[in-house]
Amino acid sequence: MIRSVIAGARALGAAACGAALLLAGAPARAQQPPIWDGIIVPTAFLDPSCASFAEGWRASYRPKIKASDPRSSIVVWHERNTIRVEKETNGQFHGAGESTVVAVQDFDNRVFTVTGQAFNLTQTPEVVGGNTVFVELTGPMAGIMCATAIRAAFVKRTDPPAP
Repeated sequence: MIRSVIAGARALGAAACGAALLLAGAPARAQQPPIWDGIIVPTAFLDPSCASFAEGWRASYRPKIKASDPRSSIVVWHERNTIRVEKETNGQFHGAGESTVVAVQDFDNRVFTVTGQAFNLTQTPEVVGGNTVFVELTGPMAGIMCATAIRAAFVKRTDPPAP
């Protein structure tokens, strides 16, 4: 399964990243922390009725690499809502910790924040640096829809070729 997730992330990265980066000027890109785009697939659910959410969701990962970077976060786009998961302490999402989840739900017009959401993820590689191309996250993570565990694959955004 993870191979198909990685293949999807690679395809998404190649197609979506170039278009997104064309919207920002070169100086703005140079100052921003790197972003990895990909897909998150839930692998376990809090409630069996949540299995209807078993499709993959488009997502972006921003690991904290430099001291000046914001905290590590994952943003997930689902059909009618957006979820941002931010690690409550410094560092990346490898290992156990807690996160704050902010969700914007279109279907019932509400925004909510939940703190103290537990995770215990395996991040491959364990430490993501500026030259890392692919990142995988697997394991228990509360706060993304009804999921209690996820599998994710991301590819680093790159600048589009010069015209």
